[in-house]
Amino acid sequence: MAALFAWLATSGIVQGIIIGAPLAFLTATVVLNLKVRAITESANGWESIPLAGQPGNGILTRAASAKALPVVNVFEEAAYWTATKDSAGQTLRGENAYVLRFPPGGFPLNGAFWSLTVTDRVGYMVRNPIGRSSFDDRSDFATGPDGSVDI
Repeated sequence: MAALFAWLATSGIVQGIIIGAPLAFLTATVVLNLKVRAITESANGWESIPLAGQPGNGILTRAASAKALPVVNVFEEAAYWTATKDSAGQTLRGENAYVLRFPPGGFPLNGAFWSLTVTDRVGYMVRNPIGRSSFDDRSDFATGPDGSVDI
């Protein structure tokens, strides 16, 4: 048995696996991140991946989409938009206060439901002073004098 362990310790096969597996993982991560960047669309500082959830879009696109959005419907059913920067181009930070202003009649157009959820980079809901991380089309919003809504 000792001879087997001695052979394994000096074997190029074992060393190749020890070195190759992490390199393969890192390479796959880099390739998927590049693919996510390539298929991400931006609009007004928000980003989304319209190809996510689409059948027949290729294994690399499906893998990259699953890395970014693990469980997702087709874009026509549910669009997942994210923002990581404020209107000045600065990274969103928890110690800052932000306002998302909807002009009169400016809520997202949809035939069913919309929601806005505040999460951290990993996707966990963010603790905040009002104890609320999600707002949706059924929320009771106060309107400003001009009919706008600030969240």
